[in-house]
Amino acid sequence: MGEQNNKKVEACVKSGLDFLRDVDSVKILEIIIDIYDEIQYCKMDGESVRETFLKVLNNCVDSDTLHSLLEGDDIEILKSFIQDFLKVGCDSEGYFIGNQEFSQLTMDEIYNVLVKIKCLKKMESKETSREAL
Repeated sequence: MGEQNNKKVEACVKSGLDFLRDVDSVKILEIIIDIYDEIQYCKMDGESVRETFLKVLNNCVDSDTLHSLLEGDDIEILKSFIQDFLKVGCDSEGYFIGNQEFSQLTMDEIYNVLVKIKCLKKMESKETSREAL
């Protein structure tokens, strides 16, 4: 069971990295991770955390306050990550992740995937910077 979960997590990391391959900034991942941390800190039950997290992400897409946190390109990348990659949406049953790989993960696994993608993108950025020198 653990090995299968690891494969799911690694597949999500890979697809996340593929989606963000042309993106240098990790700010959008930091924002999403911070949102999760704040919601998790409220100590809701697992289903409430997931529902609230997805609701906040969905609301970020139409939010004008992103301009105070992110610059132009990062705002578009965040919106695209939420809408086009994760495919966060809402129906009569509540908020959901439409991305098949991510929808099968627990919130802790989603968090770990996002952190891992962020770390790998940072390492990639440092290597690119070194090569440029």
